[in-house]
Amino acid sequence: MRIQAPSRSRLLRIVVIRQCAKVVLAVFLGGIAGAALARYSAGFGIDEREMDARRSSASIETIRHSRSEGADFAVFCFGFLRGMAHGELGYSTTLNRPVADLIRERIAVTVAEICEGLALAIVASSVLAGLTAMRISRVLGAVSELVASVSLCVPVAILGYLCLLLRVAPFWAVAACTFPHLFRYTANLLDLADRKNHVIAARARGVSRFRLHTMHRLLPCVPELLATLSLVVSIAFGSTIPIEFATETPGLGQLAWQAASSRDLALLCVLTMFTAALVLSASGVAEVSRVWYFGERGAE
Repeated sequence: MRIQAPSRSRLLRIVVIRQCAKVVLAVFLGGIAGAALARYSAGFGIDEREMDARRSSASIETIRHSRSEGADFAVFCFGFLRGMAHGELGYSTTLNRPVADLIRERIAVTVAEICEGLALAIVASSVLAGLTAMRISRVLGAVSELVASVSLCVPVAILGYLCLLLRVAPFWAVAACTFPHLFRYTANLLDLADRKNHVIAARARGVSRFRLHTMHRLLPCVPELLATLSLVVSIAFGSTIPIEFATETPGLGQLAWQAASSRDLALLCVLTMFTAALVLSASGVAEVSRVWYFGERGAE
């Protein structure tokens, strides 16, 4: 008896439910793990203001009491989860403001920075990898490979500092960080596709260079390119931390740097959960798009 394969709409629903469950579980576990790493790291609960010899013992005791949040990790986790159930994300002891307000004010800056940087990197890597695969110019391929290699060698903070010196938007540094990964993987995929039988047959039949590239090289590589793009999203968000710190951009990256430096437990927990949600959501969108486009073959 032959088992009938599920329809595309049913397969899509299964994949969407599975990806949503994965995001929820990862956000919960990621938040708890991030808070645990911050709580049990060396120097937690120590404030540099305690080193000031001019302060009285009462003043130092007040400072220690204000930073007593998270001393009991189980109590902190229970209180944090209970607050989340009521729409509260905790209070930042470093910035003396609710975490929800800080996230709301800065999220648009970082999201715009990531989207603009990724868009620029995608366009540049697609065009240069396509021209390299079409063998229009060997010099262009060599220059593109050189630019990608140099971008990988330069530290992210230096790229942010260059944006500050050149007075350009920080998304240029995000594009420079993500371009090498996109370009090299795309170029390798197109080079591998160029050796396949259907590409060789299409070239022998006299298919035009543009149609050969788009229909026979690029289109079969869409699933791999979507998966690569979902991974590059995490690289883009990670690069915003030193970039925004170097350029003094008021985004989530700068906020994450401040939270890590001061070991702000509630803020670190929320930012860890946001990062997990962002990365897995990008991966989930890529998976759903692959299934929607290729049907059952995309889910394999």
